[in-house]
Amino acid sequence: MKEKLNNYIINKKNKSFRVDILSIATKAVSAKNISGDATNFKSTVSIKVNLVMNNRLKNNFIIKESFNYNNSSNKFNLKTYEKDIKNNLTETITEQLIFRLSNIK
Repeated sequence: MKEKLNNYIINKKNKSFRVDILSIATKAVSAKNISGDATNFKSTVSIKVNLVMNNRLKNNFIIKESFNYNNSSNKFNLKTYEKDIKNNLTETITEQLIFRLSNIK
């Protein structure tokens, strides 16, 4: 996320602000079988954004994205899939954040 946001740093005096971001990624069991084993998961990535202009909090907001997926008996493939999901959710959130920041007046 930081790398992508760095591409948008512009030295303009009329639109100077600081963005403080707190990100959280979670994984929760969303369904279990009769034996109590997890069959479905829900991955969620959320960011809390504080927008500071002239040393004052101008705005704050939260962007959250989630994805549901099935469990897999192949744990290596599951971990790889979960990493891809997290990256995709982060990419989506980053695009939303860039859009919101670009519309700041």
